[in-house]
Order: sequence, then C-alpha cells, then structure tokens
Amino acid sequence: MGLTNRVVSQLNHSFIVGSIGMTVEGDLIIDKQKAGCEDKGVKP
Repeated sequence: MGLTNRVVSQLNHSFIVGSIGMTVEGDLIIDKQKAGCEDKGVKP
C-alpha cells in the first residue's frame, strides 16, 4: 500500500480560539496480492 502524487497542506487558523490541522491528498496504491487488501479501495 502506498500513496503517490501526495500533497501535504498545513492549516493554521487563529481567531480567539486557534486550530491547527493537516490535509494529505494523493493517489492510493493497493497491492491486492497482500492479505487484507483484497477488497480495499473498491467503492460499490
């Protein structure tokens, strides 16, 4: 399992109460030959 073309964005907001977050986007690679990954990534 892996992630390619990843983009990581850090979010910092401050207005009276602050918040910190992170967003990660990319293309998921799943090796369906590995145990437990046979039906992952399939949307009905």
